[in-house]
Amino acid sequence: QTERVLDTLCQAGRLRASDEEYRQAHASTQVLRAFVLYACRELPAAYAQAQRALPSSRLAGPLLEGGLYIITAHICRELGQLDEAVEAFQMALRLQPDLVQAHGNLGAALHAQRRIDEALAAVIVPSLLKAGLREANLDGSPFVGPSSSFTTSGSPLRCGISTGITSSLKR
Repeated sequence: QTERVLDTLCQAGRLRASDEEYRQAHASTQVLRAFVLYACRELPAAYAQAQRALPSSRLAGPLLEGGLYIITAHICRELGQLDEAVEAFQMALRLQPDLVQAHGNLGAALHAQRRIDEALAAVIVPSLLKAGLREANLDGSPFVGPSSSFTTSGSPLRCGISTGITSSLKR
C-alpha cells in the first residue's frame, strides 16, 4: 500500500523525488515492513517480507540494511533455520562489525548448533576488543593485557555473553 501511495504522489507531481530517492524510500518501506511483521510475531510473513526486502536493502542505508539482516537472523532462529540465522548474523556483522549484541546472538546461534569453538570466537574475542583489550588466550593460558584478572572460565568478563555459552565453558 505504501508503494502505491508513493507512486500516486509521484504521478500527481506532489512528491518531487528523483528515481534514486524513490528507490531509497521503497527499499526503506520494504525493510520496515519486515520489522513490523516481526514485532507483531507474524514470523512466516516477516520471513517472506525480509526475503523480498534483502535484494534492495542496500538502498535503505547501512543502518536499515544491517537491521534487516539481524531481524532476518532472529526470524530464522525462531523458525529453527539455524544455518540461515548464522549466515544472516554474519552478514549483519560484515556490514556493522561493532554490533556487540549481534556478536552475542551469532554466538548463541552457533552454540545451538553445538559449534562451541566458533561460538566462543564470535562472542568473546569481539567483546574483549570492544572493551579495549588487544589479545585473548582462549586455550586456558594466562591472559596478559590491561585486565590481568581475566580468565576464560572466570566471571570477571561481563560483556553480555549468552548464559548457554558461559555454561558450556564450565563443562
